[in-house]
Amino acid sequence: MKPFFFSHDSNASSDPKIIQMCSVYSAQGYGWYWMIVEMMREQKDYKLLISGKSAVNALAKRMYCDRNSTRKFASWLAMRLHCGRNMIKIFASWLEDCINVFHLFRRDGDYVWSESLVKRMKQMESKSENARQSAMARWAKDADSIDSHSEIKTENANAMRSQCERTENKTKQNKTKQINNNNNKTLSSEPPKTTDSDPCPYDAILKLFNETCKSLPKVKVLSNSRKDKLRRRWKDIGSIDGFLGLFTVTEETAFLRGENKNGWTATFDWLIENDRNYAKVLEGNYNSQQVNWEDM
Repeated sequence: MKPFFFSHDSNASSDPKIIQMCSVYSAQGYGWYWMIVEMMREQKDYKLLISGKSAVNALAKRMYCDRNSTRKFASWLAMRLHCGRNMIKIFASWLEDCINVFHLFRRDGDYVWSESLVKRMKQMESKSENARQSAMARWAKDADSIDSHSEIKTENANAMRSQCERTENKTKQNKTKQINNNNNKTLSSEPPKTTDSDPCPYDAILKLFNETCKSLPKVKVLSNSRKDKLRRRWKDIGSIDGFLGLFTVTEETAFLRGENKNGWTATFDWLIENDRNYAKVLEGNYNSQQVNWEDM
C-alpha cells in the first residue's frame, strides 16, 4: 500500500486536550489516538467508517485488543448503533471520552473523524494544487520559450553559415593577393602595424575564443607576438562575427579537439599562425580522421 503523509506537530503531547486524555488513559490512550488518526488519514474524506459489524470488529483488532476487549468494543459500538447491547470499557470508554469529553474526535451516525486532521489535509491539498497549477504554467511558458529559442537559434545558424562562406571567399581572395604581391615571402616577415589607431579588438577576440572553444587550452596572456598575428588575421577575417564562426567550427570539429590518432589538439596560436590554418578549418578539411599530418 502506498504510504500517506500528514503533518504532525512535534509537541503534540503538550496539547491541553491530549494532556487531559493521557491523565486518564496514560500512554496507551496516546498510542490509540495516533493509530486512529493514521487510519483516518487512509480514508476518503479522512473519516473512519464505524457502521456495520465487520467494520467494528476490524477496528477493534487493529487496536491490538484481546478477545474480551474486542467483544466489549463491538458491544459498545453496537449499542450506539442501536443494536441493543450495553457495555462500555477500555477502548470503548476511551473512544467515547475522546469524542464527548476531550473533544479530540467528532462523530455522526456512520463516521468518526478529527477536525484537526481534516483541516491540515485540506491545507496540504490546496498547496499541492497551487504548486501543480504553477508547474503547469511554468512548463507552458518554458515550451513557448524553447520554440522561440529554436527559431532564433536556426536564424543564428543560417547567419553564421553565410558569414563563414563570406569569410572563406574573402580568405581565398586575400591569399591570392598576398601571393602575387609578396611572391614567396613568409608570413613571419610581415611588418606589424605601428599606427596609433589599431582597429583590432584583441581582448574581445581572446574572450570570444575562451568562451567558445571550451575544449581547447585557454589563452591567458596577450603577447606582442600574438598581437602581430591577430592584427593580420583581423585584416583577413574583418569582423567579430567572422571570428565567432571560426571558433564555433573549431569547437565543433572533433579532430581539432584532440579526437585523433595522435591526440593532437588545436590551439589559439595554431589558428592565428597564418592564413592557411584557419582557412582549412572553415573549409572543413579537418572533419575527417583521414588528415595529412604533413599539412599540419
